Amino acid sequence: VPSYSIAAIMLGSRISRAWQALPRTCTRAYSTSPGNVGNPPSLTHGRYRYRYVFAILPAIAFGLGTWQLQRAKWKQNIIQEAKQQVEKDIIQLNSADDVALLSGSSNENDQYKFRRVQLSGRYVGGRPMPVGPRVLNGKGGFYVFSPFVPELTPPPPGGAPVLLINRGWIDKDHVGYLDSPQYAAQQKDRTEIVGLVRTPQERPNTFTPDNQPDKNVWYWIDGPAMAKHTGGRAVPVLLNAITDSSLPPKSKIVPLEVDIEKQFFNNHMTYVATWYSLSALLTGFTWYLVRSPPRL
Repeated sequence: VPSYSIAAIMLGSRISRAWQALPRTCTRAYSTSPGNVGNPPSLTHGRYRYRYVFAILPAIAFGLGTWQLQRAKWKQNIIQEAKQQVEKDIIQLNSADDVALLSGSSNENDQYKFRRVQLSGRYVGGRPMPVGPRVLNGKGGFYVFSPFVPELTPPPPGGAPVLLINRGWIDKDHVGYLDSPQYAAQQKDRTEIVGLVRTPQERPNTFTPDNQPDKNVWYWIDGPAMAKHTGGRAVPVLLNAITDSSLPPKSKIVPLEVDIEKQFFNNHMTYVATWYSLSALLTGFTWYLVRSPPRL
């Protein structure tokens, strides 16, 4: 049973207990007053005057379910657009002009989002930037972001810009591997990469802590800040590596999948079912309250 459905049932139970806790004093006083014995108390007396307040709750739950249904349709449209982008021809990143297209300051770079890019070069810098926690197959871990210098022709006068590559996911128990000599040796090899262009910045929610660049602690992806952290020549171009020739066959870093569905958090239909179920539950509960005769 989905956890959201369990939460809906618990909420319904809490509402029922809250109803039972409402005062009956006025009702009892009315029933024992002279001349009122045997007459039904007014529905405005005691806790029964509150019963019609519950009628608004099913409408609120139904509205939230409808809103999530609209969100689900919006997310499906984005996923379909991303799939179309992935199916386009691979972009060969060979020159500084190619990099400029991906890192343009205008919204024109949105047309390259989720496009496949092929490039070669070398990883540089010291320890990579672990971003997380991130969950893969029920396990906690981190994305591994590393600065990467592409081979460009002709070489730019000031040197090639530094890109940010998400090499994949690593289990939290293996994060120490990023400081090992074996990992450092991989950094020096010439590497060929095919990656997906991704949004250079996430929008963290209210509960996400702030990043701590001075400690190399990253809770969410902030392309501009991460580029600044790697050095002056870095540009906020982020690629999710699909293939990385420098990773050994049994690497502790798990390459990211090209499956677009897994690139998005899409639980909206679960929310739809939860809110509509809660609306139906509250509707039945409210009908029961309205139709039930008052008990003295």
